[in-house]
Amino acid sequence: DVDAIGFSMGGLVARYAASDMYLAKSGRRLSIKRLFTVSSPHCGAKLAWVPMPDSRVADMRSGSGFLDRLNAEPRDYEVFAYTRLGDEVVGERNAAPPGQTAWWVCKHFGLSHASAYSERRILADIARRLRSEGRFARHPPAPLPED
Repeated sequence: DVDAIGFSMGGLVARYAASDMYLAKSGRRLSIKRLFTVSSPHCGAKLAWVPMPDSRVADMRSGSGFLDRLNAEPRDYEVFAYTRLGDEVVGERNAAPPGQTAWWVCKHFGLSHASAYSERRILADIARRLRSEGRFARHPPAPLPED
């Protein structure tokens, strides 16, 4: 088992690699112990409606067949989801699997989505969890502020 960290679509890639869908296609599966995601579109991406020739963008639309199948799969690992408020690409409400709320931090400087992977407050919490130290983010995550 491995701990995995995924930013944006990377969180979906890790979940897919650990899924029965991937096992059926490739004959193998990633064995995840814990998955840490930052601004991953677990429930779709706000900007995925933009027409693109890349089918992966359509797969990230809320209600897509891919996301519906992925979210219906049982998981034997925990997902720790993080986001920054003001995420214009994914949207903070989409940044955790169904039934979960992402831990969130207020927007700092820069574009919320594009710079979330380097958000020190998120990285510090992930690092402390990986080292089994006292974590900064408390469970359960605070409700997201109203839009």
